[in-house]
Amino acid sequence: MTAYHPIHSHSPHHLIWKYLLPILLGLLAFFFFASPVRGQVWVDASQLDGKVPDWVDRTYYRPAPPVCYQPPRVQRVWIEPAYRTVSDRVWVCPVTTTVCERVWVDAKYELRTVCACEGGSTVERQVLVLVQPGHFESRPREVVVCPGHWQPTTRQELVCAGHWQIVDP
Repeated sequence: MTAYHPIHSHSPHHLIWKYLLPILLGLLAFFFFASPVRGQVWVDASQLDGKVPDWVDRTYYRPAPPVCYQPPRVQRVWIEPAYRTVSDRVWVCPVTTTVCERVWVDAKYELRTVCACEGGSTVERQVLVLVQPGHFESRPREVVVCPGHWQPTTRQELVCAGHWQIVDP
């Protein structure tokens, strides 16, 4: 009968001795020589809500600076209105004035037939009769001071109204 040897290649425990024993020895050496390691851990203070856990070394803890909301900076610029000059021709009406003149109007006479009884018979005669006596009369008349004409004029026409415009700073 052959003696059992633990390193013999045909034994069933060959795998335990070949693979498991070096792993166990390595783990034993690791735990024997291992010592606590001090390391530096940076903690995001925004996730702590102002509370510092016990495992955090306070010498390495820096609280987050307070967050102040600043609205986006907006700059407004006044854009002046834009005008253009337009030339036109405008009709200027004539300028007139009323002048009253005092005029002498002569007396008006007419020949009229007058019937008269003379010696029992009727006689018709032509007699010069004053119908309207002479008098002064006011007669208005229009006098042109300046005749009508076309006159060139210029005017300012609004193209774009003034407004505020937002620009990037």
